Amino acid sequence: MVRSVQFQIDQNTCLFAIDEGRMAGYIGWILTSQNVVDEWRYSGGILRPAVEAEVIVVTIIAVQSPKLILPLIRKAKTKSKGLPVYWKRMSPDGQSEVIRSVP
Repeated sequence: MVRSVQFQIDQNTCLFAIDEGRMAGYIGWILTSQNVVDEWRYSGGILRPAVEAEVIVVTIIAVQSPKLILPLIRKAKTKSKGLPVYWKRMSPDGQSEVIRSVP
């Protein structure tokens, strides 16, 4: 996890949410291609950065409140010049996952 966060900080592909002077959330992502996302989404492929930055994939998100999730995702999209955003969401019981996106 530390390596991933350090990579995201180095690449400037992360945001921190601050509330009353305290960290309330973190979101980090990779820039990749649509082909990599399609393989990951439909065929269980491995996520990896790609030179052709066509989409972003959120790989780490930690928030104090669920209310911060969508604002952080929107801000990541804005920071990445409007590229489409993908992320994986686990069910509350941890048994299933759904890949979501904001075009």
